[in-house]
Amino acid sequence: MKVCQLCAVKFTAEKFLLQLVESLEERNHEVTLVYGDGQRSGWEFKRGKKVFLVEIKRNFKILYKIKEIFKLYSFFKKEKFDVVHCHSPIGGLVGRIAAKLAGVNFIIYTVHGFYFHDRSNKLTYKLHLLLEKFLGFFTDLILTVSREDFLTAQENKILRSNNIFYIGNGVDSNIFDPYRIQRNNLSSPILNAKKDGIYFGMVGRLVKEKGVMEFLESSHKLMQSFPDESFKFIIVGGILETERDKSITKHINQYKRILGDSLILTGFINNVEDYINCMDVFCLPSYREGLPVSIIEAMMMNKYIVATNIRGSRELVNNKSLGILVEPKSTQELFDAFRYYVNNRQNIEAKLNSRAIAINLYEVKKITKYQIDIIEKIYKELILNEK
Repeated sequence: MKVCQLCAVKFTAEKFLLQLVESLEERNHEVTLVYGDGQRSGWEFKRGKKVFLVEIKRNFKILYKIKEIFKLYSFFKKEKFDVVHCHSPIGGLVGRIAAKLAGVNFIIYTVHGFYFHDRSNKLTYKLHLLLEKFLGFFTDLILTVSREDFLTAQENKILRSNNIFYIGNGVDSNIFDPYRIQRNNLSSPILNAKKDGIYFGMVGRLVKEKGVMEFLESSHKLMQSFPDESFKFIIVGGILETERDKSITKHINQYKRILGDSLILTGFINNVEDYINCMDVFCLPSYREGLPVSIIEAMMMNKYIVATNIRGSRELVNNKSLGILVEPKSTQELFDAFRYYVNNRQNIEAKLNSRAIAINLYEVKKITKYQIDIIEKIYKELILNEK
């Protein structure tokens, strides 16, 4: 098969799609990776992969979307892909319509989290559900990383066929291995020092919906409540150039002054596993997720999890030995969870077994193999039926 893997931004491509691309190539499929990277366009070769850059803006403005659909349509028409596999809401919107118009035989959409969910207001939920049902006419196969989205897609008949599958998300257990990593090998001089105190941390883009403000506010309250305790608060991640809302920067700078050396901001880094390894508690206070890879990474590192009670996160943190769930946007509940860990640290650490669970359920090679098996099976059935 000649396959196009399409998403809206470079971050998504590098974070979530490289293992899939490599595994498809190992099965002798020809793969091109397509994503938006600012205003740049054209062919590039990155890490030995064929990459085509196209301008895709992260908004729903109709004129921009029409322009992007037309550009992708021309590209698909020229390249004659057998399969176009779309990721992310924006990529899934423009990519599926363009692929159908270009006559692509097989169009796939992986749902990394529907825009609508159980906490959406009714109007938002209905509008986005209607949009997904409309886009179902341009789709042959839907894959979901979350069981809740899988059930939602089935119950609302987003596809006319039954080609909807739950695949989950995966992480490489060889990279995210706490027994392999030594703290004195870290590239950060801050963490090269001997670990002292309790480390709380989170990984993600620095945007409001990731719960960054709640994390910072809870961290401050924790320091005030335990003045004799030593804490470090690590935030791994940065702000994408394509991010629409960058207002959080001033709030982060404010808390950098308040928390001082207790707050560690890494920006975007390649050795995320080293920093997770230093954390005692991994936190993800997001407002919306699909099936968060960062929680799976933390589970692979056998960390205690504090996350919000939302789709995806509650699928992963599904018993008290793994962690605790709090309400989104609640600084008080997040602080209470932090305090609970501080007061019960030894008992919690003695019962932790999240790595064993993650290896069994979320090993990336196993997840990727299952995904490609589905794609090849449905593709063969579709082509045979057409013949």
